[in-house]
Amino acid sequence: GDGIDALLDAFDNAFAPVEEKIAIVVPHRDGRTRAWLHRHGRVVEETDQEAGTRVVVWLSTRAAGQLQQMIEAEGYDVSRV
Repeated sequence: GDGIDALLDAFDNAFAPVEEKIAIVVPHRDGRTRAWLHRHGRVVEETDQEAGTRVVVWLSTRAAGQLQQMIEAEGYDVSRV
Protein backbone atom coordinates (compact mmCIF):
# COMPACT_ATOMS: atom_id res chain seq x y z
CA GLY A 1 0.00 0.00 0.00
CA ASP A 2 2.98 2.39 0.12
CA GLY A 3 2.61 5.17 -2.43
CA ILE A 4 -1.00 4.43 -3.36
CA ASP A 5 -2.15 7.95 -2.40
CA ALA A 6 0.61 9.51 -4.51
CA LEU A 7 -0.27 7.22 -7.42
CA LEU A 8 -3.97 8.16 -7.19
CA ASP A 9 -3.08 11.88 -7.06
CA ALA A 10 -0.85 11.50 -10.13
CA PHE A 11 -3.65 9.66 -11.94
CA ASP A 12 -6.17 12.40 -11.09
CA ASN A 13 -3.77 15.11 -12.28
CA ALA A 14 -3.01 13.28 -15.52
CA PHE A 15 -6.69 13.21 -16.43
CA ALA A 16 -7.63 16.63 -15.11
CA PRO A 17 -9.30 18.89 -17.64
CA VAL A 18 -6.83 21.01 -19.56
CA GLU A 19 -9.48 23.56 -20.47
CA GLU A 20 -12.22 25.23 -18.48
CA LYS A 21 -15.38 26.82 -19.81
CA ILE A 22 -15.89 30.12 -18.02
CA ALA A 23 -18.58 32.78 -18.18
CA ILE A 24 -17.60 36.30 -17.15
CA VAL A 25 -19.42 39.62 -17.30
CA VAL A 26 -16.89 42.22 -18.42
CA PRO A 27 -17.90 45.86 -17.88
CA HIS A 28 -18.30 47.78 -21.14
CA ARG A 29 -15.42 50.09 -20.18
CA ASP A 30 -12.96 47.17 -19.88
CA GLY A 31 -11.86 46.47 -23.43
CA ARG A 32 -8.49 45.22 -22.18
CA THR A 33 -9.99 42.16 -20.46
CA ARG A 34 -12.20 41.34 -23.45
CA ALA A 35 -9.17 41.54 -25.76
CA TRP A 36 -7.20 39.32 -23.35
CA LEU A 37 -9.99 36.72 -23.42
CA HIS A 38 -9.93 36.65 -27.23
CA ARG A 39 -6.12 36.37 -27.28
CA HIS A 40 -5.81 33.64 -24.66
CA GLY A 41 -9.00 31.65 -25.07
CA ARG A 42 -11.64 30.41 -27.45
CA VAL A 43 -14.64 32.74 -27.11
CA VAL A 44 -17.85 30.85 -27.93
CA GLU A 45 -20.47 33.44 -26.96
CA GLU A 46 -20.78 37.16 -26.27
CA THR A 47 -24.00 38.75 -25.06
CA ASP A 48 -24.52 42.42 -24.24
CA GLN A 49 -26.12 43.03 -20.86
CA GLU A 50 -26.75 46.16 -18.84
CA ALA A 51 -23.77 45.51 -16.55
CA GLY A 52 -21.42 44.62 -19.41
CA THR A 53 -20.71 41.94 -21.96
CA ARG A 54 -21.18 38.34 -20.86
CA VAL A 55 -18.38 36.34 -22.44
CA VAL A 56 -18.33 32.54 -22.46
CA VAL A 57 -14.84 31.32 -23.18
CA TRP A 58 -12.78 28.14 -23.09
CA LEU A 59 -9.47 28.80 -21.35
CA SER A 60 -6.55 26.55 -20.51
CA THR A 61 -6.28 25.84 -16.81
CA ARG A 62 -3.23 28.11 -16.72
CA ALA A 63 -5.03 30.98 -18.49
CA ALA A 64 -8.03 30.56 -16.16
CA GLY A 65 -5.68 31.02 -13.21
CA GLN A 66 -4.18 34.13 -14.82
CA LEU A 67 -7.66 35.53 -15.43
CA GLN A 68 -8.60 34.91 -11.80
CA GLN A 69 -5.56 36.90 -10.65
CA MET A 70 -6.29 39.71 -13.13
CA ILE A 71 -9.86 40.26 -12.03
CA GLU A 72 -9.71 39.22 -8.37
CA ALA A 73 -9.92 42.75 -7.02
CA GLU A 74 -12.41 43.98 -9.63
CA GLY A 75 -15.41 42.04 -8.33
CA TYR A 76 -16.38 40.65 -11.75
CA ASP A 77 -19.12 38.06 -12.02
CA VAL A 78 -17.26 34.87 -12.99
CA SER A 79 -18.55 31.32 -13.10
CA ARG A 80 -17.43 28.01 -14.51
CA VAL A 81 -20.03 26.62 -16.87
